[in-house]
Amino acid sequence: MLKGESYTKAEGDMRSQAKASYQPSGDYAINTALNNGLNTKLNTSSVDQSTGESTTSVMSEKAVSDVLQNAVNLNTVYPVGIVVRFAQNKNPNTLFPGTKWQYIDENKTISLAASSGSNVFTPGGSDLVTIGKGHLPVVPLKYLGTTVSSRGHTHTRGTMNITCEIGYIRSDNAIHSMATGAFSLANGGTSYNSNNTTSGYKYVFNASKTWSGETSNSGAHTHTYSGNTENLGSGTALTVTNAYIMLMGWYRVS
Repeated sequence: MLKGESYTKAEGDMRSQAKASYQPSGDYAINTALNNGLNTKLNTSSVDQSTGESTTSVMSEKAVSDVLQNAVNLNTVYPVGIVVRFAQNKNPNTLFPGTKWQYIDENKTISLAASSGSNVFTPGGSDLVTIGKGHLPVVPLKYLGTTVSSRGHTHTRGTMNITCEIGYIRSDNAIHSMATGAFSLANGGTSYNSNNTTSGYKYVFNASKTWSGETSNSGAHTHTYSGNTENLGSGTALTVTNAYIMLMGWYRVS
């Protein structure tokens, strides 16, 4: 009853506990919590170590211990064969005592192996490649060259001929000479014939003069020649390196 309140006997009887339900003396809150805990103690029949989403089943102490141990077990987190990378200069041999790690390699990129694992850790490829003629596009190239020198030489005349005419015409009182083609007439000087001194002409042959004729026919034929185009390129290897970022890479061997 609070101060300032008053009740009749009937009201007081209604607000009072029955004798049989009186709480024993002592710390009421502690005793009540203890009783409630004892009444709801763990039933071992509900212990279950399987996985699932039940909100009523509980784990045994061993199951809890196994989970905690595996959560910090290096053999579970970092099994043999695992690859780890660091963005700093870290050495897992120092970070995880009792384990052995091998550095992968320097200046290499990673390519996924076959799903069977048959080619795991097999190296290959190159950052540089030299292209050959088969890699060039199909385009024509201009070139400039000369035939091979055959040195100075002559040609035979074969059946070549030179045509011309020479002769004279005689009249009653004189003789007239004639010449055509490669022949011409020139003053022949004087000559002595019995009792008379007469004037005359001589025939001169000059092959550079206009004349008719031809060399022998060699028939249809070809001439071979050889030469080189100018050098194309310098043979410098082509880089095929992708854009990259460098990381430290280790794999666990034991």
